[in-house]
Amino acid sequence: MANNAQNALVLLQNVLSKPQDSEDQAVALAELRNALEEQTGAIPILYTTLISMLGGSSRQMKHWIVSLMEFAICRNPATMESRTQLVLQSLDHILKLLSDPELSIQKRAIQCFTTAYPLLFRHACGTTSDAKLWEKVVSGKRQVLELWKSDAVALKLAGMKLVQKIIQTQSKAAPDPRLHKTDPNLGHCPSHHPFLRVNALEEEAKQLLVECVTLLFNSKSPDILTSLVNALIVLVKSRPSNAELVIQSLTNWTPDALASLSALQIKSVEKSIRIGLAHLLRTGHAGAHATTINTFLARQTTRMDVAASEARAAREAEASRKRQIITDELSSNKRRKISKDKREAGPPKSLYEVLTGPDYAGNPLAEFDASTLPSNLVVDLVMATFQSLADERLQQAILPIRQELDGFTEYEVQDDSKVNPLNLGADDDEEMEFKTEQAAIPSTAPPDETEDPLPSRSGLFARPFKIQMPKKQNPSTKSDISKLAISQISQELKPFAGDSDYGAEFWVFLVSRLAARVPQARPDKGQDVLRQTLFDFVLADIGTRMELARLWLNEEWYTAEVTLGVLGETSKDCYFYWLTELLDQIREKSSNQDKEFMRFLSDLPEIPNEQIKRLVDMCTNCDQMQLGFTALRDLCMLRPNVRPTALDALFSLAVHSDKATRNPAILTLKRWVPDTAPLNGKVVQFALSLLHRLETPPEDTLDAEAMDMAVDEQDTLMGHNLLVSGGEIARDFPYPKNELGLVRHVELLLALSSKCPELLRHIFTSYPKMSPFCKNALLSLITGLVRSLGPKHPQIHNLIRDCPLGSEDLALKILAILTEKGRPSPALVNLIREMSLEKELDPRFLVPIISEFDMRETTRQLPRIVSLLDGTPEKKAIVRSVFESIVSAQTQTFGSASTNIPRVRQNDHLTPKELLMLLHTNEKEIGLKSTMEAIALCFSMTETFKTEVWAAFMQQVLDEPTPLPTLFLRTVIQAVQYYRQLQPFVSTTLLSRLITKKIWTTPQLWEGFIRCTSAIAPHSFGALLQLPKEQLKEVVMKQENLRKPLREYVVKKAGNNQARVSSLLELLADENAMEP
Repeated sequence: MANNAQNALVLLQNVLSKPQDSEDQAVALAELRNALEEQTGAIPILYTTLISMLGGSSRQMKHWIVSLMEFAICRNPATMESRTQLVLQSLDHILKLLSDPELSIQKRAIQCFTTAYPLLFRHACGTTSDAKLWEKVVSGKRQVLELWKSDAVALKLAGMKLVQKIIQTQSKAAPDPRLHKTDPNLGHCPSHHPFLRVNALEEEAKQLLVECVTLLFNSKSPDILTSLVNALIVLVKSRPSNAELVIQSLTNWTPDALASLSALQIKSVEKSIRIGLAHLLRTGHAGAHATTINTFLARQTTRMDVAASEARAAREAEASRKRQIITDELSSNKRRKISKDKREAGPPKSLYEVLTGPDYAGNPLAEFDASTLPSNLVVDLVMATFQSLADERLQQAILPIRQELDGFTEYEVQDDSKVNPLNLGADDDEEMEFKTEQAAIPSTAPPDETEDPLPSRSGLFARPFKIQMPKKQNPSTKSDISKLAISQISQELKPFAGDSDYGAEFWVFLVSRLAARVPQARPDKGQDVLRQTLFDFVLADIGTRMELARLWLNEEWYTAEVTLGVLGETSKDCYFYWLTELLDQIREKSSNQDKEFMRFLSDLPEIPNEQIKRLVDMCTNCDQMQLGFTALRDLCMLRPNVRPTALDALFSLAVHSDKATRNPAILTLKRWVPDTAPLNGKVVQFALSLLHRLETPPEDTLDAEAMDMAVDEQDTLMGHNLLVSGGEIARDFPYPKNELGLVRHVELLLALSSKCPELLRHIFTSYPKMSPFCKNALLSLITGLVRSLGPKHPQIHNLIRDCPLGSEDLALKILAILTEKGRPSPALVNLIREMSLEKELDPRFLVPIISEFDMRETTRQLPRIVSLLDGTPEKKAIVRSVFESIVSAQTQTFGSASTNIPRVRQNDHLTPKELLMLLHTNEKEIGLKSTMEAIALCFSMTETFKTEVWAAFMQQVLDEPTPLPTLFLRTVIQAVQYYRQLQPFVSTTLLSRLITKKIWTTPQLWEGFIRCTSAIAPHSFGALLQLPKEQLKEVVMKQENLRKPLREYVVKKAGNNQARVSSLLELLADENAMEP
């Protein structure tokens, strides 16, 4: 092992000593690769060093390292543990390579990630502390699945294997102890794993399987279908639980979606499905579905036979048509005259007779029609016949033919040097093609048919001849020739519209090159007639001639690149002009169902920023909206050179005033967060920049109406002047003065927060700095996001616990949303309880969860909630809802209505009497004014606070040894005014008890006593007469209205004690009447 490692290090040093991208370095790399493949034990020693060189290595070195990485991970015969270690070292590099612009590197990275995924899952199942590693794995998985869902066939094929591995890994395998260690699956994951959610992983696998089945019925690519069928068969064998869905899908498949393909391509897909199902039958994995498979195979055999018969008939008809054309041409040509001597000599009639010789008995195939054979088979037969002949006999056979052909002129084209096609310019390319065409033409004028053939030569190639160069033509002549050629080729192309005939493809390629090679005129002046002709031809049937347009523009761009050093930047004017004209026409005629536009756009060699901005117009048109957003999304993902402008367009659409336009843009941007680098960072940065604009309201803002007009005007000009440039919103983008303006600023960030809840922290930080309007509007906009996250999300708990100063209203709104349709979760209740113990908590936080407290906590926290009362209807509604939730009488209607105050257990309720006692005994802590408001709320709750409740409350206050509450008699007066039936109890019991307590010793209570006796007079007269004379005199002095009725009451109720009666009458005498 030591020697192997030492040899590998020596070879690596040799590689690094060679010049980068040189042939010497390539040889050294090949030698090192061979050594590592032969001695795989040396790979782990050099692996870390090699992959660390990926970032700054040359292109040749980078490709070599990626190839070695693919070998080490995917094809290395090492143990699973060893390969897992290699994967852990490579993960970050693989994730970066998934976004590499080179397709070959991207495909290798997908292969590496596909092999690595089960190993990483197995590693994650065995650890509970490496959540960040699994987050990287999930990021890579999402990235590859995005590529798999794209329209690129190569990436779709590369990602198919990963989809199979994901379904296989995230499903439970059959209990086979032999495969326990070598087959990672969901059964290895503990049910309570801290970061692997078994249910979510299994659901994802099921969803991917459904997408595969959908692709099976919708795809039109034979390659993709073959790959998909192979993957599904493997899933049936490895995961029997998927057998029913997969087999039912395969046996219900029909080639209806492949109607546009050739019979050979359809047959290829049919055979793939047939082989896969037959394999399941042979290996016993079909199980109970064997009958279904056999029925399908019989039905498929019939279908394939019918298709084969139809294809054979079509081929025979085509061959018959071609034979008839050849026969007609031969019959119309005059035969060449042959001299009498040669006819008498009896030259061979065919090469067959020459090869067989005069002694050959006969030709059994003389009557066989060889024209019915396919051309490739005929060529193979002829070549095999020639190879079986001896050289001498072949020369003997050729000699008479030479004598027959000695009337033809021989040519020999001198080719002194090889031509490197990469070094050709536009003119060089024309010259080379022209020479080739001239060399293939025997003569420019046919011989006179009435004359004898030319004198014989001594052999077919006896006289060498060097073709002369054509004359140099002026630009005008070149243009005329090209126009004539394009016009004629266009006529030939018309019958092939929409056909994949090889001849049509050749003409398309030729006409596109001819148009691009003509000297460029000034297109803006209408002088380029040639290109205008081609342009009109494409527009006549743009749906089927999109390929011609694509080839033409690629040729125009290539010509411009070749002439860049001569013409400078103006060399591309022609390309840009015709690209603009074509895109304008395509945009007008395209709809959401057209996919050719995306293929056309993705294949363009260069897309000017102005054209990307024009895609915004498509995104605002409902008939083209899906097409426009798909184009912008794919440009951001697949074309890094135009990514900034495409992102600016999406950002501008994400703040559009129209909701129908704004929502698709936000959904497009949301897909890239948080895992699609580098797009995720740019999207989050832009969303935060919009939020930060709300922190500094401008001083010179317009009024709301003017602001709306400015917004509408900006949106109408959006297609040409984007609202976003370089990822920054325009300075004149208005500060919100209405709800729509605020929505345009925060909707994107709220959407991103549903996937990255940590972004909510930025909203809390900015909230205190916003204008009052923005604060109030934001409270209503955040509802949907909070509901989607739910009350158990840890980020929600963190925000409520540590909300910045000034953002309490936002935290309270979140708390109210989480508790409005049910009981708060235990975690939420514990959170608020802990906060109340840790700091002086705003009583509003206690309101939604007060009903979950026990009796002791309720009595401790309720005074703080009541202290919120300040005379406003909002605060009264809050406190009333609290009373309704904690008073036991409310349990009769528990669950009949939905409020934001959930109900509690019966034994934790307060009785109405206890609530009244609590309010009066804590009146100083609550505040007299707030306590009076709370008591008034109790009086308004007539269903709960009935007459007997108030009587019991008064009785208990009198029985308590503590001093009377200050507001007690005020409450008594209100009670007797609300409930007249309480007056006897108050007059006979309460007032008498108060007199025994010497109520006059407490001035404030004594004043309430006096007012109470006046309020319930004459029921209070009996109690008044129990007062000492001085106190009775004070009562009638303060309440003169009682003097006369009280005297009458004394007279009427006079008893035998005349002395007391006289003294009372004297006390109650009218002082004014007694004066002289």
